[in-house]
Amino acid sequence: MKDYKISVITPVYNTEKYLEETFESVKNQTFNFEDIEMIFIDDKSTDSSRDIIERFSEEFENVKVYETPKDKKGPGSARNLGLKNANGEYIIFLDSDDIMVPEYVETIYNEITQNDVDLVKSTFTMNTDKGIMPISAGIGRRKLSHDDLSDAMVFNFFEPWCTIYKKSYLLDENIRFIEKFNIHESFVFAIETIAKAKNGIILLDDFHGQIWRIRSDGTHNTPIKEVDFEYTMHCLSTVLILMLEQNQPLECIRRISRFILSTWCYDLFISPEPDEIINAFTFAKGFKSSNEAINDLFD
Repeated sequence: MKDYKISVITPVYNTEKYLEETFESVKNQTFNFEDIEMIFIDDKSTDSSRDIIERFSEEFENVKVYETPKDKKGPGSARNLGLKNANGEYIIFLDSDDIMVPEYVETIYNEITQNDVDLVKSTFTMNTDKGIMPISAGIGRRKLSHDDLSDAMVFNFFEPWCTIYKKSYLLDENIRFIEKFNIHESFVFAIETIAKAKNGIILLDDFHGQIWRIRSDGTHNTPIKEVDFEYTMHCLSTVLILMLEQNQPLECIRRISRFILSTWCYDLFISPEPDEIINAFTFAKGFKSSNEAINDLFD
């Protein structure tokens, strides 16, 4: 089995319209494509996505195709399967409808290998119906130690993409994606990778490494359900415990808590179905004690 410098892990579900462009963006990197292992995980697509990625695999020996097990589904399960089968020293997660800029892999690979940190995060550009929108937190380039991760906790929407990880770090810390939920499933993963980064991290807020495609049929437009609030509370409780265990400052905990709750509120109020909003608030009544505990943090 060949060892690769980098494994790019891409969950695939019904993205036949975008796969060619996504794959070409990886193949045409300034970084040597032969040193990249491209792993596609088919999450039981019902369109021609599987045929497309199988064609890539037949043409290039460094392209691998797997399928999520019958009893599992969702991007969390797909990414975990990709990580399990990855042979690269470093890991990059790429959505199947997003695009890497040509110098993306070379830039973040050089940063992580030259600085010996656990992960490097760049920022990104949004591609929406209204046009292209570069995203920046206004913090420039910086290296953060494990004791000073507050800025990282509100950087990059807590997503796993636009990031390169040491695979050994993820495996040693047993960091995996939650498989129970299929929306915002990456929150805890992204926060955990930052909070446990004993060797520090690097933020590249001036480098827009990926293009994030906002689509009308994407998971970010999934209507709110009761399970979304359940997951929000699961995220919040898990993250609070994690941050306290890692001795992160109270202000950092406050910022991350607000971010998680504001994200749920955003999802709630863009929901097109009024009944779903009512159901979500009804479900939320059962978390009164949790909400009171959270409010104590903000006093």
